[in-house]
Amino acid sequence: MGPVDLLPEHKPCFLEYLALFSGCRLSAYAVENIYIWSGIYRIRWAVFADCLCVFFEDKNGRFLYLPPLGKEEECRREAASRSFLYMREKNGDAAGVGRMENVPGEMLASFGDAYRARPSMREYICSRDDLTGLRGNTFKHKRSCCNYFAGKYEYEYRDFRFASRREIHELYGTWAGQRRKRKDRVYDGMIADSRLALDRALSASGVLAYRGGALFVKGELKGFTLGYPLNADTFCVLYEFTDLSCKGAAQFIFREFCRSLDGYRSINVMDDSGLENLRRVKMSYRPREIVQAYSVFPAGA
Repeated sequence: MGPVDLLPEHKPCFLEYLALFSGCRLSAYAVENIYIWSGIYRIRWAVFADCLCVFFEDKNGRFLYLPPLGKEEECRREAASRSFLYMREKNGDAAGVGRMENVPGEMLASFGDAYRARPSMREYICSRDDLTGLRGNTFKHKRSCCNYFAGKYEYEYRDFRFASRREIHELYGTWAGQRRKRKDRVYDGMIADSRLALDRALSASGVLAYRGGALFVKGELKGFTLGYPLNADTFCVLYEFTDLSCKGAAQFIFREFCRSLDGYRSINVMDDSGLENLRRVKMSYRPREIVQAYSVFPAGA
């Protein structure tokens, strides 16, 4: 079939292929992750050589968000070849545009010498037990922040659906403004893209499997978090933002959300976007595993 535009209702079509890679720890291997970017990219998908191929497209060109997903290695290679031909229709000879993103290390060898790989983002996988207990000296500061918040404020932690979209977007704006220390076009662009992705997730929350929490202080939204299940073992935390003037709210809502995720052993707290301060925050939760993703290009590109 030819490429079609992605809709939330297409999730059942994806599950058959995503299930083949249910052991992958990268957050991109879920419809809940893929769909949120439809506010920024045109997302289309097709089945080439019995493999699911998901294409992202904007004014700069077209690329594969995931490698082709299929049972047989030979089929994946054929699907990759066809995908690069399809990308070339849009990209022409532009270097570095046509590529496969979010390729796990264990899949690299299957594409052979026709392609070259480059490390991209790393994702941080934490133990849910660590995040819910915050035991020992390692987590002393975070435990103290939670205790301060619980003792200082009249709060209520609820399911994310108890917060209106207006409240969520207002809090997001407050949080983004508090974090913005100086004019930075790259940071501002990331914040704007993330807001668009958040809106897509909220719009599709009745169809896709998002879960989240809302933290109210005296009836006012002060914290929000949202994520999705990656597989039976791992849950991905996609968003967390708080009013930074509310001391301890960030640590508190993260702990409470993790406590609500019964049945999951691991929490993927996503990548660090290449930002050193965000990397330090991720590392402060003592991840048990750091998973490297790769970008894959034709060898001659």
